[in-house]
Amino acid sequence: MRPRPHPYTDRVRHLGVPASILACCTLALACSPSPESAAPTTSIPVLPEPRDDGRLVIGLLLPASGAGAEIGGSMRNGAELAIDEINQAGGVNRAPVVTVTADEGDTPVTASRSITELLDRDVDVIIGPASSLIAATTLPLTTSAGVLSCSPSASALSLDTFPDLGLFVRTIPSDSLQAAAMASHMEGTGYREASIVYIGDSYGREFAEAVYQELTDQNITVGEFIAFDPSDDEYSDEADRAVAASAVAVIGDNEAGTRMVEALFEAGNDQLEVVVNDAMRVPNSASTYSRLSTVDREHLRGVSPQAHIGDQAFETRYRARYPESRGLFAVNAYDCVNIIALAANAVPSTEAARIVQQISAVTSDGTQCLNFASCDLLRSNERDINYDGPSGQLDLGADGEPAFSAFDLFGYDDDGVDISLGMVTGG
Repeated sequence: MRPRPHPYTDRVRHLGVPASILACCTLALACSPSPESAAPTTSIPVLPEPRDDGRLVIGLLLPASGAGAEIGGSMRNGAELAIDEINQAGGVNRAPVVTVTADEGDTPVTASRSITELLDRDVDVIIGPASSLIAATTLPLTTSAGVLSCSPSASALSLDTFPDLGLFVRTIPSDSLQAAAMASHMEGTGYREASIVYIGDSYGREFAEAVYQELTDQNITVGEFIAFDPSDDEYSDEADRAVAASAVAVIGDNEAGTRMVEALFEAGNDQLEVVVNDAMRVPNSASTYSRLSTVDREHLRGVSPQAHIGDQAFETRYRARYPESRGLFAVNAYDCVNIIALAANAVPSTEAARIVQQISAVTSDGTQCLNFASCDLLRSNERDINYDGPSGQLDLGADGEPAFSAFDLFGYDDDGVDISLGMVTGG
């Protein structure tokens, strides 16, 4: 039996893909072509009396230590760049934005301690947390304090319906949109029957259920819905069942999931097309995908949120200030800050409950603008604005979620190294 992966490091160590980090809460392995989801049981917090002292105080709750430190540094850089640009443009409600920084770390205990420190400093909003697990654990602390949080990288499906009183938004697309993008790519193969194999924990099953629904909506029959145990040494039985269909979606991690991919291509279906999720983009062993034949690698594709900077103008500004940083999810943090600042000016207020009511309005159905200064100028001239920052078209809905997103479509070269092949949309 293999040891189970660490729930945090195995979701972030590959750094080229998103850090939507969930604990590996093991479920009994089950296979069903008709999955059903359990309802959330989290209690609903009660908001305190609102406050507005006229100055927007932003807390940065991002990892400065632990497995996510590099990603956290990039996101902190993006947020600080946005705050500096906002202050140069006159600030929020004609006052400079104040920043308070705390370390998210890589455990809920560390993050909770840091949140307490931020709340003691009277922050109005928080950029973070980065981790989905930490977000789910600590959101009751921030929402009960009436503080708005915007996560640049917590993409877990479980956060879609979290009872957050509207005080949680994110600029990274939910895994539900990634599931739609995976299904869209599978639909493009032309096959009308598919299999889904998924790592047998709460993360894997929930993600697989979303892919199942998206495939069903596109009139693709899911013949096999198969859980696999990450501690098993081999997956030939599961693979033999899965390749009864020529299109297979794999929801896994960068260790057990990649071994499942090998088993699928060894199962003998010469027409096989495999699509994998973001957590499998960079395998635990660099040689894993290089062992596949060239033909098999050509039929292996994956979908992940775009982690790297794609906007040239933003990259120029970012590299001038942070030349050594890879900029992972920096644009998402930059956008978090800007949409909050624009919404605060639109109210105008620094009360989180009022700010969040304007976030959808400033990111959709108006004149497109690309940064705080240009958007705020339009708004001051009584124009409706549609902020589309360096991460691309946002269109946050009333629930604080991106309505759709462009994802990176990736494959592998002869050395088994991931390469970007284009984009696929979800939503």
